[in-house]
Amino acid sequence: MQVGRRSTKHLSAVSPEFREKVGQGTNVQWPPTDKFVASFGPLSVDGVLSWAKDAVSLSTFGGSNEVCLTPANCFINVNNAYYDVNSVLKATLSNNFGAELGAKYKWDNFTFYGGYIYANLSNPSDAYAGGFETISSGIFVPAGSVTSTDYLLSTGKLNSPSYAFNKVLQTIWTGVKWSVPKDWMRGWGSLDLATAFYYQWQNNYNYTWNTGIINGVPYGYATPSACTGTGPYISSSKCAGSQSGISFFLDWKPVKRVDIYAGIMLTNVYGGIANGYFSTTTYTVPGTNTTYSVNTARTQNYDPTVGIRIRF
Repeated sequence: MQVGRRSTKHLSAVSPEFREKVGQGTNVQWPPTDKFVASFGPLSVDGVLSWAKDAVSLSTFGGSNEVCLTPANCFINVNNAYYDVNSVLKATLSNNFGAELGAKYKWDNFTFYGGYIYANLSNPSDAYAGGFETISSGIFVPAGSVTSTDYLLSTGKLNSPSYAFNKVLQTIWTGVKWSVPKDWMRGWGSLDLATAFYYQWQNNYNYTWNTGIINGVPYGYATPSACTGTGPYISSSKCAGSQSGISFFLDWKPVKRVDIYAGIMLTNVYGGIANGYFSTTTYTVPGTNTTYSVNTARTQNYDPTVGIRIRF
């Protein structure tokens, strides 16, 4: 949906295809879209809604599934079936609903940004209990490696579903860009400086799956599970948690079509999102066979970037 009267005269002049499909002038036929776009002078607002059925999240198998005959001859064991380590992945399926709202406002040499994203992940519509091929030739998800619905297992019990309780992930961000005045650059191109803040949080969807067989009939149900520990040592990644980030960025355009840029982003993770963010170091006491391990939290990350871009 387009709000506001904007002429398509210039676009129609350079693109006959655009002129044929949309039209020319201020009263035109815009193509259908799932986006809402509103423009009020220097302020513009965009909104997007999305839905994905049986969305797939792929991951590698952990060390507990790896069986090695020799250091160079290893396999992945899934329910006593052995696969090449480079050929199999495990999958988590979900039905995803998402909504996004973004805004931009321009004032003088400043441009302000802000936005919000809502994502709700629930159990998928289909089980795919027998596994499936991925889009990469030769790589597949074997049977018994799909977390999806509470489908019946070979044991006669019900599989623990992806999201017995829905996962809700929300994100907000805001930022500002300042374009250095042209006369300040004295012919040395243009320079933009920007900074932004991001914050994301999730609900507590941690649960215990209870399943069994009564009189030959399988059952399964979820009960809330308490979260213990803090930070990277919290008991589950399904516990409530958050992460925050702040970034700084500069982009210098010395000549047309060339960008030289640099920036840095600092992020911190907390609660369930921080689960597992630690490293373990093992030390040996000199002169003895005694060893001890020390865990170190790694919940803060610095991510610098620098580069050059040439547009043709």
